[in-house]
Amino acid sequence: MSDHTKKWVIRDADERIKGPYGTKEILEFIRKGILSGQEMISPHPEQNWIPISKEPEFFDQLLSVLEKEADPKEFLQPGVLDIDSEKILRDKKRESAPPPSSVTAQEVERIAQQRVQQEKERQAQVEAEAEAKKKAEQEKAAKKQEVIDLTPKKDLVKKERGKKMRWPLVILGVVVALLAFLFFGPGEREGRIRLKRPITQLKDVPQKEKIKQLRRVRALLARDSFEANFRAYNILTGLVSAQPKGTEARSLLCLTYRELWPHTYQDKEDVKVFTKVARRTSALDPGGKYGQTCEAALALSLGEFRRAQNVVEAALPQNVRDPVFYEMRAELWAGDRKFTLAIDYLKTIESLAPNWIKPYRLRGEYLTKLGKVGEALQMYRKILEIDSKNALAKVETGVLRHKFYKKEGEALKYISAGFKETQRVLPSVALRGYVALAEIYLQRGDEAKSKQQVQQAYQINPRHRDVRRLLEELGENPETLRSSRSGAEQLAVGEQYERQGDCVAAYSEYRVVFESNPKNAIAAFKAARCLWRLSQAKEALEWLDKAIKADPKYIEAYATKAQYYTDRFDYRSAGQVLKQARGIAPKNHLVYQKLAYMQLKRNDFNSAIAYAERAMRLYETDVESLALLVEAQLGLRQYAKAYEKASQLRALDQGNTRAQTVYTKALAAVQGLETGLAAAKELVETYPQEAEYRILYADFLMQDELFREAEGVLRQWLQIEEGHKPSLLKMGEALQAQGRIDEARDALLAAAAKDPSDAEALFLLGRLYLQANKAKQSLSYFERVLRTNPLYPQAHYYSGLAALRGGDLKRALQEADKESRLNPRRAEPHLLMGEIHYLRRQYSRCIASYQKATQLRQVGSDVDVKLARCYRLLGDPETALSLLKNAELKGSGNPDVWKEMGAVCEMKGDVDCAVEAYRQYFILAPNAPDKRRIEGRILNLQNGG
Repeated sequence: MSDHTKKWVIRDADERIKGPYGTKEILEFIRKGILSGQEMISPHPEQNWIPISKEPEFFDQLLSVLEKEADPKEFLQPGVLDIDSEKILRDKKRESAPPPSSVTAQEVERIAQQRVQQEKERQAQVEAEAEAKKKAEQEKAAKKQEVIDLTPKKDLVKKERGKKMRWPLVILGVVVALLAFLFFGPGEREGRIRLKRPITQLKDVPQKEKIKQLRRVRALLARDSFEANFRAYNILTGLVSAQPKGTEARSLLCLTYRELWPHTYQDKEDVKVFTKVARRTSALDPGGKYGQTCEAALALSLGEFRRAQNVVEAALPQNVRDPVFYEMRAELWAGDRKFTLAIDYLKTIESLAPNWIKPYRLRGEYLTKLGKVGEALQMYRKILEIDSKNALAKVETGVLRHKFYKKEGEALKYISAGFKETQRVLPSVALRGYVALAEIYLQRGDEAKSKQQVQQAYQINPRHRDVRRLLEELGENPETLRSSRSGAEQLAVGEQYERQGDCVAAYSEYRVVFESNPKNAIAAFKAARCLWRLSQAKEALEWLDKAIKADPKYIEAYATKAQYYTDRFDYRSAGQVLKQARGIAPKNHLVYQKLAYMQLKRNDFNSAIAYAERAMRLYETDVESLALLVEAQLGLRQYAKAYEKASQLRALDQGNTRAQTVYTKALAAVQGLETGLAAAKELVETYPQEAEYRILYADFLMQDELFREAEGVLRQWLQIEEGHKPSLLKMGEALQAQGRIDEARDALLAAAAKDPSDAEALFLLGRLYLQANKAKQSLSYFERVLRTNPLYPQAHYYSGLAALRGGDLKRALQEADKESRLNPRRAEPHLLMGEIHYLRRQYSRCIASYQKATQLRQVGSDVDVKLARCYRLLGDPETALSLLKNAELKGSGNPDVWKEMGAVCEMKGDVDCAVEAYRQYFILAPNAPDKRRIEGRILNLQNGG
């Protein structure tokens, strides 16, 4: 039992000393929230300062406060965020938040100096992490029950956890949350956290306790602060560890991951944790609200905005009362710079969750971008009505008052008060705050204080234009400053550029991050991805090599490199990369996924199926591998199997564009083209912003020979996104099918101009001119294709075909031989060789070439006719006749079957058979170009000639 007569003195974050107080008074201060747990305490009259959380007298009370913080009452249905009702009732009494006039200029200066010192201490800690890494690994086994490890004070964590073993196991997450939060002290406020996966060693939680914990989490998330999100994160990690199949808790954990993402390292370890939790939740709740929440949260955090949009648009109609999806859709609209639409979605949330702070914050940000500063200030005022200590709202209010109203005094008070709060603000907001303070001090002629603020801003983003401008005005050389950031902010900036389609600017950001830290494999990987989109394939592959050098076990970089090689038809190099990756990670599903992709591109469908199945055994919810499996089964015409797997694929991830596309193709294969057309049209109507669905619809229309309708569908999209390369390519095909050669040429030339390094448009132009019987122009385009990419499939074949049309049999044979060596599984070059050998009267070689083609794929009756012709000319009419009978079974409507039948019968001396065959030929081809010659043959036969 503690001695309640003992006296204590308290030292707060501003070094102010208060007291002495008795133990009962301290406990009451903690209960009322006057003390947060971050203060220092010392027995009176001694001077032995320790954190209040380390004093056993007060630890239980601090824990109890955390337990009672969240409101046990839910305002809306499960899954809808709200905040502490008691706090609402307290804060509703405040009509507005007046400017914090108590902050003096001296305090501002002291705060700035304090933060500079804190940053130096934090930098020292970062540098010490490398030395402590080995020791941390050794301690890892002893800390399997620990949810997160952010603090160097590990011994204290272990000690306090041991003291609390009498608590229910579910409270373990709360204990860890409290300790992590309390020891994430002021000197580390700008530090980064590492996401941790839930463990599976905790006992199950009673349903009543689970409901209580989820209410607490929703209350914390509604506060929209790092500290509240961090507490929710720890509670959820413990809860999910106790109930691994609890989908609601898992979806809330995904939301906390998303909110904490700007404060994480955002490297492959964090990505791996987030991805595993999201994918597992999707597997537990396929196509459901909780699975969709995780998929969308993951996609938004990783910058996969098109995928996020698909998930959210699929989820919204079924979850019209869930504000989370409205907020996500608003962010996606904002990413497209459609801020008015974003604000409309955020307004909807106000009726669903009126005390969720984040929508007001986003509305303030978007209104500012629209120039509606007064309305933006109203949003921040609303936030301060809900939470009078909200640091972000104070800083943003000060920035706007400085930037647009030139009220420097009020701005200084607001921003300084915001930075005094214990809440951590987003890096982008902190940057604006420091820049505003620097400008205010510079206007007042206080360069020393201005430099302090600029240096703080420099730590967040050394390349920001306002930071560079202020440094120049202050006569500072940016090159002499050192940024202590990990590069995550610059990565986030790059992702924003990439999202807006500006890969040039995004690559610049990624390159700077990597050059400042050559061990940042993520930055190199993202740079490679942007370069590939910019059609700089060689440079993209070089940057993937940099990523692999920075992290030799970065399997995603190996897999992407193999995919890029495959897309350029360099299967040998792709295979070598995947062989290396398999040696590093033999059980990584990505290796087998890319092997399946490579074999599918090579038309080796059986191998593709084997590799895709292997990938799915390693990762059961691998959407991409399942899609590859379905496409390979379609290639083998295993339509029933393909449809079954495609149905599983769509159920697994309805928001995935590729999943929907593959499913629709399988549906059309099983139920007919008309059904596929209807399904594709529905996708276009449901997802009007998704180009892939329009192209799929146009492709089905073309299969149904509705070329003009396909042209209309493509033109609609080209009005939305002018110069969209895939649409231009498909447009060229649709126009070519209508015989509109000049218009088709213009569309394909426009596509070629979009990406000079891609040979596809040039290849289609070559085929276009070949159809127009312009062999010389056609051959020149195929030569350009081969100069662009010597491995382009069928380029040599069509070069040979163009040479054949031009009468150059030698060149034609050379090109056919090159194609057969480059793509030995394709039948086309052997068919071309058969035709060339026939024209050269080399009938044995003609037969060998056609037989080789029949071994590689099923051939039509026309090939049987050509093979029979060579047997006849070689002097073997019996074999020729057998082949023709087989051809008749395949296609009795082929007139060439009957013409060749007549020639064979004529060779055998069977006049009646020959005449009857020739007459059948005329019935099927009444306007045959050789009609007169054949009629002469008939007459000659009837006359006994």
